[in-house]
Amino acid sequence: MLWRALLVGLLFVSSAMAQQGDAARITATLFAETAPVLPVSVDVYDDSELNLRLRDDFEAALKSRGVTVDPSAPLVLMLDLQVRQGQMERTGPTLGRAQTNLGEAQVDVNVISNTEDSLLGGQRSQPGVRILREGLVSLSAQLRDSDQPEVLWQGDAYTAMDARGLEGLAPLLVTPLAESYGRTTDDALNLSP
Repeated sequence: MLWRALLVGLLFVSSAMAQQGDAARITATLFAETAPVLPVSVDVYDDSELNLRLRDDFEAALKSRGVTVDPSAPLVLMLDLQVRQGQMERTGPTLGRAQTNLGEAQVDVNVISNTEDSLLGGQRSQPGVRILREGLVSLSAQLRDSDQPEVLWQGDAYTAMDARGLEGLAPLLVTPLAESYGRTTDDALNLSP
């Protein structure tokens, strides 16, 4: 029983460390080689105040890289800001586990334990919440010809939600996304304050 607990604990810790390592990333794919040298216009799907500010900052970042931004250009870069909710699981007392498979059932019950909940040892665990997946803030951009359905370039910058909130994190994603414009990349981001 102890080796199972150690194995599950090791898997949980390694999974959490892997998620923290990927807490902030930039991924981008270039599908058409001529796209980065042509003038572009930048637009947003949702014209909220935050999205309009992100659009203006994105345009400025593109211009600083030498990209021609023209509202009448046939190539359109569409920005999309999204918040993906995290996933949590309520935890609490457990006496073991049950598993069913095609009509068969297997039940493991903790009969006695000094460290875990058990029939004879009583309740040892406390109710709480375990985070399975953190919420993400994602800023995406897609480059298309206004007359064609094909995507010419696509980029996505994302980070785990933290105390800075959407208003604090979203602007930090603009520059890395603009810097990835016109190329293919998959890199970690450092968004430390």
